[in-house]
Order: sequence, then C-alpha cells, then structure tokens
Amino acid sequence: MKDMNFRTGNGPLYGELARELRSRIESGQYLESGYLPQERALAKEFSVSRNTVRGALETLRKEQLIKKVQGKGIMLMKSALKIRKICEYVVLSYNTPTLSQFLLVMLHELEDQAKMMNAELVYMTLPGDSEEDIMLVQRSIRKRNKPFGIVLVGRYTCPLLEKLREALPWPLVLIGDVYGTNSRPAEAVVSQVVGNDYDKMYQAVNLLLERRFSKIGVIGGPLEEIWGKAFYEGCRAAFDDHNKKFLEQYYLFSPGYQNPEEAAHSFIEMLIELFQQKEPPDALIFPAELSASIQMFRQLNPELLHKNIELIGIAFDACQRDLPCISSNPSEMVQEALALLDLEHEKRTHAGERRFIKNSFFPEKSSQKISKVQNKQREETLV
Repeated sequence: MKDMNFRTGNGPLYGELARELRSRIESGQYLESGYLPQERALAKEFSVSRNTVRGALETLRKEQLIKKVQGKGIMLMKSALKIRKICEYVVLSYNTPTLSQFLLVMLHELEDQAKMMNAELVYMTLPGDSEEDIMLVQRSIRKRNKPFGIVLVGRYTCPLLEKLREALPWPLVLIGDVYGTNSRPAEAVVSQVVGNDYDKMYQAVNLLLERRFSKIGVIGGPLEEIWGKAFYEGCRAAFDDHNKKFLEQYYLFSPGYQNPEEAAHSFIEMLIELFQQKEPPDALIFPAELSASIQMFRQLNPELLHKNIELIGIAFDACQRDLPCISSNPSEMVQEALALLDLEHEKRTHAGERRFIKNSFFPEKSSQKISKVQNKQREETLV
C-alpha cells in the first residue's frame, strides 16, 4: 500500500498543506463534525512539524474558513460550510476496442450516478503503457481541481496497474478484470469491482440441464483471459454437478476483439460451425452483447437455428433484452466502484480491495411471447 502524498513541490510546505486542508473542506470531509483535527493529529498524519501546521491553519483563518474556539478546537466557519465544490472524478480509459459495449455501458452508468451526486466526470485516455505516457496523464490530472478519485476502464494488465498505483497519488478503482492473464492475483493490484463470470456460466448451464437439455452449445471467451477461463470452468462444473458428460465439441472459444464488426463476423462463423454438426446443439449459451447477430442469424438460417433451440445470453449488463440473459448489474458495479474511491479517500491509501457483483436472471421481453409460467419456472430454478 502506498500512502497518498499531498506534497507537489510547488511553494512552501505550509502552503501545500493549506491547499490539502482546503480541498478536504471543499469536499465536505469535515462537515459532519464541523471541526478539523487538532494540530498534533494533523502534524502526525502529514509527517510535518507543528509550526508547518500552524502556518497552514493561519492561511485558512485569513481566508475565513476556520477559527479557533477555546476548549473546543479548530472550527469551520459558516463561509466554509457553504463552499463545498462539485466533486470531480477522472475516468481513465486504456486500450478499449472501438465502440466497446462494456465501455459504453459503464460510461452511461457513471454519467447517471455522477448527475445524482452533483459530481463532474473528466474523461482522459492513457495513450500507452510507457513511463512517458503515464507521466503525461499524471501531469494532466495534476492540472485539475484535485480529483476525488480515478475510475479505470479498459484492458489494463497487472504490470501497468502497478505502474499507475505508484505514479498516481489519488484513489484508484478498476471496473472489470485485468487482461493478459487467466488468473487473478491473490491480492488486487488496485481496488477492483468485477462481475462473477464463473457464476454466470454455471447458472446458465445449470438452468438448461435442469430443463433436461443435454447438447448445450456454448460460445465462451478466450481461454487465456480471466473471464474466458471462468466461463469454461463454470460450464464444466455445472456438468460435473449434474453427473453429465461435458461435450467438448459444443464448446467454442471466441478470440478477443478490437471492434464490434470483427466480433459479429467471428460469432456468425462459430454459429455455423456449431449448427452444421451432425448432431447440432438443442440449446445455446452466448455473449448477450451479440444478441442482434443471433436474431439476424436465426432469420437468415431458420433451418439451423430454429425456434425450438433454447437461447440464453451471459453479459456484464442487466438491460432488458429480446432474449433471456444472466448478467451483473452495471449500476451496482459503478456504485461499488465509487464506494471504494470513498474508502480510499477516507483512509488516504490504496486499499487494493476486490468486490464481486452478484448476477441476476433477466427473462426475454414480453414481445417474445414466452409465457409468464415459463419465466417463473426459470427464476425458481435459479433461486
């Protein structure tokens, strides 16, 4: 863990401490008590002398933000209680595929929750993983009005996250999994919010096996990535728990994609491979982000993907779809991410905590005319 450092090297030390305390006052950190910590506590927290603390407090007193009250301590003045500024978060993206569905969904949720909090979002892109690229972003963030925290979205690797943790002295949280590995580190490099991909696949396969489907086609993810491996292991575990044979020929591994067009094209090829087998699947589990491709394929190839084939999507977002879906809720992911930033801001250290979001089953829209009884049975099976 790395302690946050308020020193920037700009101006005298008491002036930098005054800026830090002013920022805390503006963010509302001392609103509940109405008082700042005592001089001795401030000196210990920031590892400075009592004289430096007195100089910083005198600066704030001249700005009419605080006053000393005999026997009580350093009290916020009414003017300080009114100056709380809008909270600012930096959203830092890296190596995201063009028009990434994950990125679009998460940005939408971040914007919605920022509005409710009267907060502002500042969007930045990390151009590369070199020291120069990281320093460029660091300088850009330092020019801001001291952001409350940084939300990371994109394809970050563990080595890159370690560099960012060392270079960026602000609260950090990653939404989603790390890339470039098929196993999570025992301890999170930075605070992290993830969906439970193993559970998504397990629930989907379990639901179909409970309904007596045996030839279950699956289009999973790349085995060299965490989420792809989790899908595969969740699928096998569900078959094992039902004492059913896992049929390898029905499980296909999709590669990573850089754009939706490439993903859709590869997806169609895998559908053809699955359903042109001598004994094609009688059910299909697929990435719900590609549900439009499924619908198009079914319209163009009704003899392959006919209406009797059961379809279930697995996804990272819980929007209501034309097909049944098991997914994590992006709203909950963002809430947990912002809560982790609050925690790091309060503790003034990189917490490195990992939180998992539970999954939910979402039946298809009513336009699909699937009976309510069927949907209820599916939900009860999952419960």
